[in-house]
Amino acid sequence: MNTSNLTLVALTFLSSITFAQDYQTVKSNSIPFFISTGGDYFLANRIDQIQSIGTDSTFYPFQSIRQYDSLDVGDPCKYYLGHSWMGEKIDIHPNGENVFYNNQNESITIQTQAVLNDTFNVYTYQNGDWIDGTVSSVQEVTIFGELDSIKIIDLISNVPLNLTDPRFVISKNHGIVELFAPYSFPKPYQGSTAIDTPNMYPTSHTKNFSLVGMDGEGFSKPTIGEIHEFNIGDMHQFSYEEEVANSSYIQEFKEIEILNKFIWGSDSVVYFISKNGYKKTIDLVNSTTSNTPYPGDIESVSYSQLDQWQDEFLPEEFNGTNGWNSLFINECGDVEERVNTESISWQGSGSCLEVTETPYSYTSYIEGVGVVGPTITSTTGDFHTNSELVFYVRASGGICGNKEFLSMKEDQHIDRIDLFPNPAVNQFTVVLEKTADIRILDLSGKQVYAESSCTGNHIVDVNLTSGVYVVEVKNSDGKSAQKLEISH
Repeated sequence: MNTSNLTLVALTFLSSITFAQDYQTVKSNSIPFFISTGGDYFLANRIDQIQSIGTDSTFYPFQSIRQYDSLDVGDPCKYYLGHSWMGEKIDIHPNGENVFYNNQNESITIQTQAVLNDTFNVYTYQNGDWIDGTVSSVQEVTIFGELDSIKIIDLISNVPLNLTDPRFVISKNHGIVELFAPYSFPKPYQGSTAIDTPNMYPTSHTKNFSLVGMDGEGFSKPTIGEIHEFNIGDMHQFSYEEEVANSSYIQEFKEIEILNKFIWGSDSVVYFISKNGYKKTIDLVNSTTSNTPYPGDIESVSYSQLDQWQDEFLPEEFNGTNGWNSLFINECGDVEERVNTESISWQGSGSCLEVTETPYSYTSYIEGVGVVGPTITSTTGDFHTNSELVFYVRASGGICGNKEFLSMKEDQHIDRIDLFPNPAVNQFTVVLEKTADIRILDLSGKQVYAESSCTGNHIVDVNLTSGVYVVEVKNSDGKSAQKLEISH
């Protein structure tokens, strides 16, 4: 999903109305996604546990990695399993009082039943200074195509606030629409702790977060299908480096072109790709160098469970073992999910985490580009790898990066192959404008037929079982591929 197509909060104002009841901040059975207003960083909320005492309910969100600023790096309790950006918990009272808690266990109150022009206390500083909220507007809107009602709560204080456009917005059916992260309130949020890898959080960000998706409407994390949503003609370039100190150095460049695409069944896709490039290996011990070229052979890759997330955890959520996620819009304008992995062990019976001095890594899932990584760096300096996307061009439009490693030929993908009949039984004709080599591949990428130096209207006789195949034609201008169906 490119940012040009990303509608942040689809609110269509229809008319002013006054409703007092049934507004809410949190929906226990939904996973709402938010984006930093005017920014490029995503957050989400999921309730992991609900505790009820009488008519009161307490909602507990997922947990994130945090750090004690007062402790030095290397202290076995520098990092700990702490609260999410929504804070430790949300207390929901039947009178409409919803109470959040920041990282100092101070309360932030939203009165969901307050009516137009009502003012209530939101937060009190330890020295007695205060932040109040006033319901400045109650309006009927459309959120993700559904009619809803929102309350805009302006925040006022007797001291200056380091927050841009300070307000909360809540709704009846979708919970919070705009808010500042309760974890750090009334200070701006800085993102969860990133032990070694960057946390990707926008620096000096004082704006709030806006609802961007919920229950499959609007925005969500990219699915496997969205990450691997390619079109014929798309081209990607990747670089890879691996270095072991005083031992070896590997440098690899790959250029991948999407030649054909087949939807397979109800939840799978198969791509046929060509891979050009080379791999250079330097033996630092024996002072030798070897080069391995990638000749551009056609391969097949397939993906299934297209509607599932590539990784099940939410942005900034600790996965319980060794890592956490970041979700953001990268420099190319595409949604990128970065999965960070660290060597982490529990200390004692509390929430203290110990990070050992071993390589950490991250892998990126980029919408419409695929999987990039892993990138691994050793804290000891003995081992280093880096895998990154350096350039891509989409057949539908859109270029990102620099073609600094390989020289892509604009004409290396020839026009669509003309062949008939299709479906065929045992014989079909390929129309050739130039002398060409013909190959037939099954959907696993296995070559089942090959013929060289073919010309004109070339007749191909085959004895293949019924099914779907790919016909590859390669001439002096380049190569192309076309689906062929054999039906007996």
